[in-house]
Amino acid sequence: MDLSKANLRPYVNYEIGNIIKIKGKYGFRVTVIYADETKKVCQHAGFEKKAEANEARNSAIAQLHNGVYVIYTNVKVKELLVYWLEEVIRTNHTITKNTYSGYKHCIYKHIIPRIGGLKLLVLNQGHLMKLYKELAEKYSAIAQRARTIMNTAMRFALSKRLIMSNPCENVAMPKGIKKAKYHTIEVNETKTYSLEEVKMLLEASKNTRIHMHMVFAYGVEEK
Repeated sequence: MDLSKANLRPYVNYEIGNIIKIKGKYGFRVTVIYADETKKVCQHAGFEKKAEANEARNSAIAQLHNGVYVIYTNVKVKELLVYWLEEVIRTNHTITKNTYSGYKHCIYKHIIPRIGGLKLLVLNQGHLMKLYKELAEKYSAIAQRARTIMNTAMRFALSKRLIMSNPCENVAMPKGIKKAKYHTIEVNETKTYSLEEVKMLLEASKNTRIHMHMVFAYGVEEK
């Protein structure tokens, strides 16, 4: 679903119809009303028994009354994350380009391939714990970034009534994971050049095309 075409404004009122037959089965319709008096009809159908439809209708009434009724029930995790990244993060002038790029890489490289196909209403803490565990086994920093992204994006989803509750709440990073460093270089001092050796290399490279490259690379001031 393209969330850019969805009406994510809060509804201010609602109407709920009686149980009726819809394509040979039982169902009902909910009409949500926005502040500008526009409306959207949501159909709940496919119930074999009238009692089942009535139970679902009562549940919908309770959700509407408590302000947690979800209008768009087929939104997937990847659709939310892409919309949130482009429409919320990228347009926020307090967010740096580096932060945006880091979020984008994490979303497309790590989160979407694992849980992007799940519907928001299906996503649970088990899915999130598995995601963080898999990422933490490789890079703890990436797992932490994924957790930040999911926490923030799901709070946005909750504010727009795309979910009834936030599954990210109280989901901690997995314990007992050996944390690997991300984008760092391990230096083996036994295999590095000493200052005297570097000076010898620079001296030997004089009058060659690579001399200045070596000066910049090793950062040794010429005298």
